[in-house]
Amino acid sequence: MNAQPILEICAETLVGVLAADQGGADRIEFCSRLDLGGLTPDISDLEKACASASLPVVSMLRPYPDFRLDSKVMQQMLAEMPLLRNAGAQGFVLGGLDSEGEIPYSLIKELVVAADDLPVTFHRAFDQVDQKDVALGRLREIGVARLLTSGGPGNAWENHAVLKALIALEEEFQVVVGGGVRTSQFPILLTTGAAAFHSSLDYQPTAETVASLKAALTAENDFSA
Repeated sequence: MNAQPILEICAETLVGVLAADQGGADRIEFCSRLDLGGLTPDISDLEKACASASLPVVSMLRPYPDFRLDSKVMQQMLAEMPLLRNAGAQGFVLGGLDSEGEIPYSLIKELVVAADDLPVTFHRAFDQVDQKDVALGRLREIGVARLLTSGGPGNAWENHAVLKALIALEEEFQVVVGGGVRTSQFPILLTTGAAAFHSSLDYQPTAETVASLKAALTAENDFSA
């Protein structure tokens, strides 16, 4: 039997957090404004989410709806990181691009150092990068723990071949496949070799829809073993 992949549910409300917990998810990403791709959550909301969940909760750290990461945004992120940590976050989801549309590795490394013992996931700003194979290796080298990606524009199912190639390059690095992940897609998505999957379930997860997604992932993984 293959090792069971992790199911990470993205939630922006306490209701969503409880649904992920009760539905059998393995990890929660908590954020605000999913309609904008997910932004840094309110500290009090994060505190409630972390206190209510029995699962690890990682927090989005993204102050603005674009992927711009310059010195000004960087200072804001560094200031917010300890607040999110103190609220109970067990990891950070962050990233960004410079004015040329490239990953500013020196800034990301500074954020990884500031995160200290908490794991950093680089978010879907990665999907806009051209040389994804090079970027993946560089992110691993500077200490990023995980990568959330759909493999490029569009959803993960459409980019499954790209995802499979990326995962094969860095087998010890956790690539979290996200972007329209649904139960019917697992027969294809599991062929990528991904160890983790991410879904917001149309921004409104319920215990039932989370349980259904988890069951489909488990069943398909057992079938493909």
